[in-house]
Amino acid sequence: MFLHRVLSLYWLACLCIGGAVLPTHAQVAGGPSAPSTASAPAPAPAPAPGPARSETQASSASSNTPAAAPAPAQPAPAPAPAQPAPAQAPALSPVAGPDLPSQYNTTFEQDPDVANGTVIISLRSPDQVPPVSLKEKVKIKKELQGTSQGVLLAEVAANQTIASTIELALSDPSVAFAEPDYILRPSQVTVTPNDPRYSTQWGMAKVNMPTAWGITTGASNVLVCVIDTGIDYTHPDLVPNLAAGTWTDAGNNQQPLSKGFNAINNQPDMMDGNGHGTHCAGVIGAKGNDGIGVAGVNMVAKMTGCKFLSDAGSGTTSDALECINWCVNKAGATISSNSWGGGSASQAIKNAIQTAEATNSHLFVAAAGNENTNTDNSPSYPQGYPLENIFSVGASTEGDARASFSNYGPASVDIFAPGTNIMSTVNGNSYSSYSGTSMACPFVAGAAAMLRGLDSTLTARQLKTILMTQGDTVAALNGYGAGGKRLNVYNAVNYVNSRTPGTPVPVPPSPPPPPPRANATLTYQSTLAVNALPFA
Repeated sequence: MFLHRVLSLYWLACLCIGGAVLPTHAQVAGGPSAPSTASAPAPAPAPAPGPARSETQASSASSNTPAAAPAPAQPAPAPAPAQPAPAQAPALSPVAGPDLPSQYNTTFEQDPDVANGTVIISLRSPDQVPPVSLKEKVKIKKELQGTSQGVLLAEVAANQTIASTIELALSDPSVAFAEPDYILRPSQVTVTPNDPRYSTQWGMAKVNMPTAWGITTGASNVLVCVIDTGIDYTHPDLVPNLAAGTWTDAGNNQQPLSKGFNAINNQPDMMDGNGHGTHCAGVIGAKGNDGIGVAGVNMVAKMTGCKFLSDAGSGTTSDALECINWCVNKAGATISSNSWGGGSASQAIKNAIQTAEATNSHLFVAAAGNENTNTDNSPSYPQGYPLENIFSVGASTEGDARASFSNYGPASVDIFAPGTNIMSTVNGNSYSSYSGTSMACPFVAGAAAMLRGLDSTLTARQLKTILMTQGDTVAALNGYGAGGKRLNVYNAVNYVNSRTPGTPVPVPPSPPPPPPRANATLTYQSTLAVNALPFA
């Protein structure tokens, strides 16, 4: 018999109090002013006879010498006729409209309101065809139909920028103006679901879900796996958003994804007898706008789950490892929500998470833990493994402060999300408010699914970067997480929705490195638990 090293149980996600669980034109373009070619002014005619004198004359008049008679005045030569100035082109502007920037924006490519790769050019004459001189400078893609003639769409060459392409176009005398190809959108729309308990879901408004839902209501094409105590797959608010389809078990039998997998007993049945996993699933994807219960971050979702935590709320490293592998390799999930932790570092778990990124760019979203500890100095696992596809989430309050129980660390906690008094689904067609980093974690997992639903080419690292950079900077969170950011789903969704797929994602500043950590090389059985607060 193997000797199992059992570590202290961590009760990390649910605290009950009184029955409630706690918790920027170039200068105007155009040539220099034309030099005048008019002849010099003709000399002034000689003064006519009479008393009028110059001041010198007046001074001479004071002498007693009589003044000599003036010579007859000579007529002035006629001035040469003025030569007309050469025709001067009207001043050009690289940007049309009244709100012109003071100088060229040389970073149009980073502006989400500008389409990358194209520029609009207007010729001076409406019936003019693009001259050869212009075609030698820029590549004309097409003449825009439905506009006055002479309005062209040009491509930005690989060795040019939008700004330099505008400059080249303006250097041609045939061009009246050139401007970026701006992205236009409908007016901002907000969606308020009709779920009766939505008014209690303060976290949804905090992360700007109503406006995000005006763009997309979810991702039915992105499979999210909840690794936890399982999911109550009979809950009416979850059933519509559980994944359809099947997976193949060890006996080559097809099993329904909607019922997930139980790593504890190796059965295709993830039924939750605890409620914690069901609560997390509801935050990610409770069916929204259906007139019942609550709304998840994704009103429309695709979820499955793997149960490795028992109904009592604890589990082993070996079963957690089984669930990670099942979610990635059997179910094909590209995002997982992991509201659990405890024990020491496990090389096997670290390897599995790292391999998951290589397999399908899997994003492993992990709760930061509830020990009110600086995890830069005292790492918590699995969020503490230094892997690029791990997204560590701390808990914030309705007042945008760090939840008193939440772990923190600018190098080890990537973002904060609502994690106190979070209303969601629980077992038996019920609903309850829980608190913990367990509740913050599925907010981020759900948001990541939304982004990947808009652009399936986004990698795990890009998802993480977008959500971090597009979060709200909150002063009260400064020093507690990377950049002091709290999740803003609308900002992230709007960024991805406005972005040309395949363009680079800006990389956020690197956080300060954490203190050196021991490199764990041993793999052993350890007891893990839901990332929840102790029950009262």
